[in-house]
This record gives sequence, C-alpha cells and structure tokens, in this order.
Amino acid sequence: MKRLLIILLFLLIGCAHGLIGELPVIANPDEAAEVYIIRGHNFFGSAASAYVLLDKEYILAIRIDEHTKFLAPPGEHMIGFKFRGNPAMRIPVEFKPQRKYYYGIKIGFGSVTLWPINEEEAIPWLQKTKYLSLDKEPIPNAPPLPLKD
Repeated sequence: MKRLLIILLFLLIGCAHGLIGELPVIANPDEAAEVYIIRGHNFFGSAASAYVLLDKEYILAIRIDEHTKFLAPPGEHMIGFKFRGNPAMRIPVEFKPQRKYYYGIKIGFGSVTLWPINEEEAIPWLQKTKYLSLDKEPIPNAPPLPLKD
C-alpha cells in the first residue's frame, strides 16, 4: 500500500501545470480575442493535466476544476488539447476582434472532447472552477508533446 501511494504521488507531481509554452504575440491588444478554457470536474483523468494548444504550439497545462484565459490574435486558428496517449483533439476556429470565446474540456472513459460553449453556459462553470493564472514564466523543461493524429 505504501509503495502504491508513493507511485501515485510521483505521478501527480510529474504533471506540468500552468504556462508551458509561449502565449501568442498580440500586435494590438485592443483587437485581440479573449479565449477561455474550462476544465470541469470529472473522475476520469482527474490525476493528470490536459495540454492545451493554439495552432501547433502547446501553451498551457490545465487540471480538473480549473479555468484560464489568454488573448489570441484575430483570424483563423486551430485550438485543441492533448491528454496522455490520446491523439491531440483539435478544432478549427475563427477569432474575431474584441470577442470572447469559451471552450470546455472533458475527459471520459476512452474519450476526450473539446467543444465551444456559449457565454450563458460558461458563466456557471467559471464560478465553480478555480482561475489558473498564466502570468508566470513558462515551466522550464516541460515535457515535449508532438502532435499525433
């Protein structure tokens, strides 16, 4: 039992969390879109981070019961996430200037899902989850996660 607890502790500590890459460069912050990522509570995947990407760059790692936000330049992008050995889940998006976009992440038994959420649906999720600040420097030596289709 003690050995199992030690292994679980190492698995939890080994997960990256927070900013793991560079946020997008914003030429004009007044024209940027605000992007919210929300990961609610569910049992499956609760001990590991989901790695969020914008275009082909991993930018952050988020855990259950957390949400975060970042600015993105207007235009066409790919937003997605990767969880453990699953292929990266990506969806095409078009961000418009000065708009807010909300995305939910759900990890279930054998499935990973990313979907857009309207603001009315997102507000209760934002109130129930903890804000993950991205104001820190990226985590050095964050695990490399190549895209896998």
